[in-house]
Amino acid sequence: MAIIQKPDALSMSGNMKKFIVSSGSQIVFELKEGNSTLLSATYESGVDGRATIDVKDIIENRLSYTLSHTNFYEQTEIVKTFTAIIDGSSFTFKVIRCGVANLADTVSNWLRDNFLTWQPTNKQITYYSPEWITYYAQEACTVKLKATFPDAEQTLITLGSCDSGKAFTFNLQYAVISGLLGQKYPTHYDVWVENLTGTRLTYIQRYLYTEQKSDLEQWFLFENSLGGLDTIRTSGDTDFAGEYDHKLSSTDNITKEYLVDAKRVYNQNTGYLDDYERRWLLDFFPAIQKYIYHISAIRKIVVTDSDVKYSAAALPSSYNFSYHFIEENEAALLNLIRNQEAIPASITIPNLDSPDFHLPPRLSEYPRLPLHEGVILPAFDPYNEDPTVTTFGAILEAAIIEVLNRIEAGEGGGELVSILRSADPEAPSDYNVFSSLRTLLEIRKYFNENLGDIDKKYLRKDIEDIAREKITFLKGIIAADLSEFTDMIASGKITAHNIDVENHLLTNTLKVILQADIQSILLRGQMNSETFSSGMFGHGMRLRKDGEDWELELDKIIVRKAMTVYELIVQEMRYQGGQHIFGPAGAKLTNVTNGGSYWKCEHDGTMDFITGSQVFCQRFDVGSKAENSTGSQSFNGARVKRYWRLVTSYGPGWFNLSKSDCEPGSDIPEVNDQVAVLGHRINPDWQNATVLVSTGPNAPYLAHYARINSYSLVNKEPVRQGNLEGIVDAQFGQLHGHGLYAENVFLKGQFRLNNSKLVEDAIDEANRQQTVGAFNLLREYDARFDFKYWGQDGEKVEIDFSSIDRRRVLIAADRDDVLLNEDNNAFKIIL
Repeated sequence: MAIIQKPDALSMSGNMKKFIVSSGSQIVFELKEGNSTLLSATYESGVDGRATIDVKDIIENRLSYTLSHTNFYEQTEIVKTFTAIIDGSSFTFKVIRCGVANLADTVSNWLRDNFLTWQPTNKQITYYSPEWITYYAQEACTVKLKATFPDAEQTLITLGSCDSGKAFTFNLQYAVISGLLGQKYPTHYDVWVENLTGTRLTYIQRYLYTEQKSDLEQWFLFENSLGGLDTIRTSGDTDFAGEYDHKLSSTDNITKEYLVDAKRVYNQNTGYLDDYERRWLLDFFPAIQKYIYHISAIRKIVVTDSDVKYSAAALPSSYNFSYHFIEENEAALLNLIRNQEAIPASITIPNLDSPDFHLPPRLSEYPRLPLHEGVILPAFDPYNEDPTVTTFGAILEAAIIEVLNRIEAGEGGGELVSILRSADPEAPSDYNVFSSLRTLLEIRKYFNENLGDIDKKYLRKDIEDIAREKITFLKGIIAADLSEFTDMIASGKITAHNIDVENHLLTNTLKVILQADIQSILLRGQMNSETFSSGMFGHGMRLRKDGEDWELELDKIIVRKAMTVYELIVQEMRYQGGQHIFGPAGAKLTNVTNGGSYWKCEHDGTMDFITGSQVFCQRFDVGSKAENSTGSQSFNGARVKRYWRLVTSYGPGWFNLSKSDCEPGSDIPEVNDQVAVLGHRINPDWQNATVLVSTGPNAPYLAHYARINSYSLVNKEPVRQGNLEGIVDAQFGQLHGHGLYAENVFLKGQFRLNNSKLVEDAIDEANRQQTVGAFNLLREYDARFDFKYWGQDGEKVEIDFSSIDRRRVLIAADRDDVLLNEDNNAFKIIL
């Protein structure tokens, strides 16, 4: 089985790839959301050996937009994580409810740069029109708003912070933003998203305040194809058509209406649209969820007919559509405001100097009104400037309905819940709850029946206790006081502030993060940095024992007073000769001139040292030498000269070396220096070098360096051939012997083991071994063996490996998976 195609780790539902699986047998497919299984099916491959599985419709049905009047909230249902299990192999991916036609970018990049809307970037709004915008965060970020006022003053505020991998919706209604600005009224405000470092991620969405387009203005909302919610303003005519179907019956020549089916249909014209608006509103008509702001409420509608067409050369244009409210059962009902014209837009307070007018100065002086359902309270809708009222009874009824809706019990939305008291014989179910006494009774009953010997099963936290079996802690142990262990084996990491070892500490790896305070160190083998490479262009350090001698290799040694050297062997880098370096260019300096911020170096090379090259030089200056009475030699002023500098410009036979751009501690260039190009900042063809070493420690070897674009060769040596003693790898440790160390190896031909056998012959010989005599080693999962554990009591058993599907067998041994055959010879099987 091979998965040829699958959805991306982050996918848009509208652009989600199908599963394409290649298999010669049936394919078992399962799709899950958390612990819920959405699809479990078996597929047969087609004639091409492939099966295509499309789960788009299933996933889109699990994604939905949440409409809330909260100013800032998370969209928990618009993006979810799913798991596909194909023949036992699982794959987890995240899907967001949106789609983009002909997407030419990655999903991650597009979502990072865009809000989930196609609305105009300069959008005209009114004071009360509802406006929301949604953003899916690729990283932790904040949503910023900058308001501009009529006097050109600007104010910057933060609307909220977004967590990575989640979608958030912001309320951007003008009235809400004005409240956030301290009741100040901007001419427009800009909204964008930026990361925690202040870098802007999205385009700037601008909202401009305008008056209503006409007295006929309507506000329609719809869930767009990107998963967000958009608001459109229509200014065209609205026509009403009432459709009534009268059902009649006649008895004894008397005709009656026994039923009237009523449907109120509204015909809406959008009003004039500009070029972008008429293309944007093409997203309105296929939207699954549509709303209208009607009589101080956002109500769902259904579009029943539409006339959507325009000429590209004709502007402005408009659309027509018909709709009715989704609540068909309310089609024949009315809710009219009596004397609406008599309700004043504002109330004028009478003359305060009038002796008949009295206003208590404090609320504490007002009389208390007993609450009953008819008490009237002022109420203001956030999307309407007209004042309204509600009653205490309406608030109480709405609160009761909300509470009952949130009780998950029974088909009656919680109204069928009954209370079981301590003496009731009725069994608990989804339709009843326990009283407090019944709860205590049930707890006591369960405890007596199931937890009578709880002290033998669970550890106490308030007294000393003993665990008689092994306990595994998945997230660690924290001991605030002394902990004693007779034996302790740590297969992972041990972190401790203090470790006091009285006798002997034996460990394979000791890692000290901050400081190691050691009175003495007895080194029997080798000490090295995390990674090490020997030679002229090596890195790291190593101290090791070489036979009876000790060898130290590192970058620098500083001796403040005196250094006694019995024999001094110097390996000096030359472009050709000694240790050989093969690079893009090399030469000997014939003249050096100080140019202020650079040195102009003339050379005898045949190749130009181009701009951006890194010139390297290392040679040993002996200084003055003196013979000592003991026969040894002393060197005064001996030093290793080394510099690694950048070429800033060049010409035939010369180049300029930077004084500031160099390896820290670099020396200055001088006449007769042997120099070579070792790396380039941007040109990959000049970032390679080969070093051939025939003498000295760890010789001989041939090292290849690549991608040298700085003054460091760490991780720049992908291949070394020859003596590998000069390599310490973070994964393999100290390498030994002669061989090949490389990032990638492609070999053909025969491969022999240390015992001179060919690899394929050794594998065939192991396969011919059909029976094994072993003790308590094999655990069999195949149903043919009835799920039994073999060798459970330590008896000797015979196992026929030729009858077992090796892909479904787990070989387990009591020491490193080593088995013993009947001749008591140890060997190891890897399946």
